[in-house]
Amino acid sequence: MYQTIMDYIETHQESLIENVKKLVSIDSTNPGVFEKEAAAELQTQLRAAGISFEIYEPFEKRVSVLARMDASQSQGGLLFNGHLDVVPTGDLSQWESDPFKPEIRNGRLYGRGSTDMKGGVAAFAFAMKAVKECGAVLKKPVYLHAVADEECGGRAGTVHLMENHRIPSVDMAVTGESSTFKGEMALVRTCAGIAAIVIRSHGKSAHASKPYEGNNAVLNMARVMLAIQDSFKVPESSVDPLLPAPTFAVGTQIKGGLKVNIIPEYCEAMMDLRTNPGMTKDGVEAQLREIIQKVREEHPEVNAEAECTMWDNAALLDEDSFAVQKGKEAIRRAVGYEPECKMRSGATDARFLNDLVPCLVAYGPGDALIGNIHGSNESVGIRDLVNWAKAYANLILGVCGDGDANE
Repeated sequence: MYQTIMDYIETHQESLIENVKKLVSIDSTNPGVFEKEAAAELQTQLRAAGISFEIYEPFEKRVSVLARMDASQSQGGLLFNGHLDVVPTGDLSQWESDPFKPEIRNGRLYGRGSTDMKGGVAAFAFAMKAVKECGAVLKKPVYLHAVADEECGGRAGTVHLMENHRIPSVDMAVTGESSTFKGEMALVRTCAGIAAIVIRSHGKSAHASKPYEGNNAVLNMARVMLAIQDSFKVPESSVDPLLPAPTFAVGTQIKGGLKVNIIPEYCEAMMDLRTNPGMTKDGVEAQLREIIQKVREEHPEVNAEAECTMWDNAALLDEDSFAVQKGKEAIRRAVGYEPECKMRSGATDARFLNDLVPCLVAYGPGDALIGNIHGSNESVGIRDLVNWAKAYANLILGVCGDGDANE
């Protein structure tokens, strides 16, 4: 049955590529127009494949599509997680073609979202279609969550589904983020956690011609940010060789001041922090309080505080875990070589899902090194799409298939 399904995908690959092009051609920028139209196109593809689905729209235009293939058992199974939103296109003059009019050049499909990650979503759905069309027998269900809002924190997508108990109790999950490295299919089993920290500086307004009558919140913020840059400590190494070590970046956003001739009474800055297991929100906030207090001892006019407004855990699966081994097996069947586990930067919705189910951090098409994720001329390889659709189908059989019935 494995070979039968892979042959089906190979033979029908033009349909897969057309499905990717249709999704990429729809602007689903977040923030912006959001996911509703892209979700409608995916519904059309699922309906044509005979796969049941429902719409999840917790907020206007914030649409996720939840698809399912039933089986003889209702427990366990496999969850495919992908997202329908894309990042803004940036400077259009840097694109060789319209980002929402996908083009194929030199074996790659170009367009915004081709790699991140409409290619993966389309490959998920096509693998499910192939399994169904070829008559494979399933003993455990298969789920596809094509979600909203991954690019802006997931709160209207995967996180909202989790908070409302819509994540099934599966044996494993994968996010279809890119894990091809210069043409070699691989797995990513770890990603750092993410924390967002807001730093607030309070001062006193005054006429700019009399600065001594005020207290400059922006100047005070500069002192605080420089102190954090010089004194904030994170672990120098990670707890796993494939888990990126913690990093921080202070001053990634800043706003303050009302007018050029007014001493600013308020300033606010953001700090990005990438975390590892063992780091805690309380510990980070305590360290920042200590740094600010030392600034205040030298500059009593400083009145500032730091607050962690978002804390998402790191994701970490062991090399010998069920999910990693099944993921490797599916790729090996598709392309004939033993895939490696790789490290890549950035985070995926796996950082949420791993609190509930074992989830591969990245497992999908789009080259992490040459696909220009979030950049101009984003692209995905045609052969990469086909091979990953095969791997997804193999994963369905490996996790959910009835082995005896599918011989």
